[in-house]
Amino acid sequence: MLSRILNNFSAPGDDSRIMMRWWWFGPAVTDEGIEHQLVLMKNAGIGGVELAVIYPLCLDNEFPGIANARYMSDEFLASTAFAAKTAKKLGMRFDLTLCSGWPFGGPHISLEMSARKLCMREMEIPKDKKEIPLPGLEEGEALLKVFCEGRELSVGNNSILLPKAFGEAKSASLIISSFTGQRVKRAAVGSEGHVMDHYRKASLDIHLQAVGQQFIDAIGSENIHAVFTDSLEVFGSNWTENIFEEFKDRRGYRLEEHLSALFGEATEYSRNIRHDYLRTLTEMLNDNFLKPLQDFAAGNNVLSRVQAYGTPPATLNSYKYVDLPEGEAGSTGIKSICRRAGWKELCPNRIASSASKHYGCKITSAETWTFLHSPPYAATLLDMKAEADEFILQGINRIIGHGWPYSPEQAGIPGWVFYAAGNFNQTNSLYPAMHALSEYLQKTSALLSLGETVADIGLYLPNHDAWARYSAETESLLHYKAMRDHIGHDLFIELLRLGYNFELIDDDLLQEISENKRDGYPVIMLPNIERIPLETLEALKKCTCGKVVAYKRIPDKAPGVIENEKYADNLKKLAKEIFSDPARNTLFIENVSDLESLKSVIKPDVDLKQDEPETGYVHRRLGSSDIYFFVNTSNQNISFAPGFKTARKHALKLDPMTGNIMEYTGAVKLAPYESVFIVMSDDDVETPQTAVFNNRRNIDISTDWDIEFSGSGIRKNMRELTSWTEIEEIKHYSGEAVYSKKIELPELPDESAVSIFLGKPVSIEPFQTREREKNKGCIAFVDAPVKDAAIIFVNGQKVRTVFAPPYLVDISKYVKPGENLIEIKVYNRLTNKLSGEKPHDYSAVDEKYGKRFDFIQDFDALKPFTSGLTGKIELIVESCKV
Repeated sequence: MLSRILNNFSAPGDDSRIMMRWWWFGPAVTDEGIEHQLVLMKNAGIGGVELAVIYPLCLDNEFPGIANARYMSDEFLASTAFAAKTAKKLGMRFDLTLCSGWPFGGPHISLEMSARKLCMREMEIPKDKKEIPLPGLEEGEALLKVFCEGRELSVGNNSILLPKAFGEAKSASLIISSFTGQRVKRAAVGSEGHVMDHYRKASLDIHLQAVGQQFIDAIGSENIHAVFTDSLEVFGSNWTENIFEEFKDRRGYRLEEHLSALFGEATEYSRNIRHDYLRTLTEMLNDNFLKPLQDFAAGNNVLSRVQAYGTPPATLNSYKYVDLPEGEAGSTGIKSICRRAGWKELCPNRIASSASKHYGCKITSAETWTFLHSPPYAATLLDMKAEADEFILQGINRIIGHGWPYSPEQAGIPGWVFYAAGNFNQTNSLYPAMHALSEYLQKTSALLSLGETVADIGLYLPNHDAWARYSAETESLLHYKAMRDHIGHDLFIELLRLGYNFELIDDDLLQEISENKRDGYPVIMLPNIERIPLETLEALKKCTCGKVVAYKRIPDKAPGVIENEKYADNLKKLAKEIFSDPARNTLFIENVSDLESLKSVIKPDVDLKQDEPETGYVHRRLGSSDIYFFVNTSNQNISFAPGFKTARKHALKLDPMTGNIMEYTGAVKLAPYESVFIVMSDDDVETPQTAVFNNRRNIDISTDWDIEFSGSGIRKNMRELTSWTEIEEIKHYSGEAVYSKKIELPELPDESAVSIFLGKPVSIEPFQTREREKNKGCIAFVDAPVKDAAIIFVNGQKVRTVFAPPYLVDISKYVKPGENLIEIKVYNRLTNKLSGEKPHDYSAVDEKYGKRFDFIQDFDALKPFTSGLTGKIELIVESCKV
């Protein structure tokens, strides 16, 4: 097994390469442009695309030969077929988003089939009236109930009937089945229309017939890897046409008799109604959208890839109906100046990766870099690595980059720009170094796809408590956020600090564990659980796989109306029996400060001995080998000696940035945002010999560099290294600058090493990108000596691309005695160029097609970033003293 691990590390398969969301604007594309961009992606180490067709950015023939085709027209379908076939020819995966913009919808979705909501409106009842005419309703709306002072009023003959003439004016509440009114967001030309009802299979059938099947027929399923569904953003959608019947069948009583409980202040009675209502919505999403979508994909011999979170309220169980679970950062609950990727809390990524483990999926992908450093083009490759690593700490092992804008050469630089987040196509001045990040993530993904994840704790999700938190007035039914808020943040942070990893489980999975149908966990934790089904509690009683730990409280309530009527007393009695009997294998931990007591139950998988959870790890097991991936998520240097619970005969350290394989000596030193693999194995292996040098010379080569700013005709000699922004004529320069210098080296002993060190990163205080708002995404808070990526050449030979700490490169194989030419090609951010130019005017496009995006995020605050080599550059010569 160890040989397989090392082979995967040294020669990772193409299926481990990252993919990119490929934005087609308009759509206005040409076959020549499609092929050109796919080749550019492949050259950057990108292994596939996820096609996303969105709003137009040009007028027809604004650029010769380029016009906006209507979405789903023959011309457009021919372009998608050409793209898919070209990708296949290049050995790249091709995934297809089954809509334009998001969510699913378009001109084929009638108002009747569109997303619905339940709402309450107030109206005045005049005094001294026995009946009043019904208020006017919008098309398709239906009045369900009328209440006044807690009393239901009768409706008949187009009037509200009053039991008696009120002596004074009153206010009545009308509960109405209505529509969200949501239209497809960021729609392409011809895809404008209503968002579909995701609880209604008939609505999905119409969409799949109008879009999905036409795509498959035009492209050919043999050219498609998977069909894709983005995060569920059907805002305010909490109702559907046949919910009364579905509710009665699923819950056993009539929802229409309890509608008022879905509004207003929560009581214990109303929480039970709301629980049943939201649980029904989740089940209808699963049965009427996710399951038939998966069936559609299978029927066409492709896979279904879905971000099953958002509104409607999907749960971990929703991924049961997904072939390729996918996560995303989601909204963070920890307030900070920088919106990080959420590895210290409950996020969609963690739910998706847990679902993959439980449902037998080896791959969990994630939409990454969506919330990166703003504005677009401000993100560095180090920012990208830092966020991707945090995703990996949550169990992600395939990165889907967000994203790559299709942009024709005639559009210049930056060309066509997605309005938010990163834009990582050929117009980005960091593109020439992109392959290095891709290769790093390919190696990382390849290793973390082997074997199975190892986690100490199965964390039971508070689905039932989260369902009970909603009301019909909740605008966004973000189920993962309701669960996270119910648990609180401290638990996740403390578990990670102590060195425990956890996976998420639910009722079905816990019951399977108790019946020995799947492997259990050393600890099953109930985090602040209040409501739990009786059958789940009975499963916990039978469970013999490990310790059952209740955190903050012991569950004592049955979820929902019928369950409370039938089982409330039995559940309380059973909960008391389980957690009060010292003979049982249970533990109650009341406060976060007491979680240290878990160590008396089970040692942490890796004891990290840290005061704050800054170092995270992922653990996977393949046979008699263990793969650990450690990440320093902070902007400080970290040194530690991890205490591994599992002992093995051999240990290796694998550097995914350089590809080096070394002997592991028991200590780990990580620079800011650095990562490393430690592989422990009982398999016999020839241990790499680590050279030990006892003689070291540091030669300062920071002065007298010749610099050529490629394509500008500008050449400079820098006596002292400084930022390009300090030179007025290149203050707004973005692109490549070639630093060159000749150095003399003496004859060196055979066992010698020569490295070039570009300087140390210096931590900086977190900052706001704009005074009026917190940062939108992940930023690496270091002042890097390389701004922002560099490709090192020695004597005309390419050595390595550097974009992240430590900025140390071994050049031993490339130097020779005597004169050596060192060339360093440095690439900075495109924001420098853009800050000196007037933003593109899209008013003519807006006038023709309507305003489909507000503005390019933060382009009104562009500024040049410091650029170039700014550290102390040294040549480090090491040898054994003779």
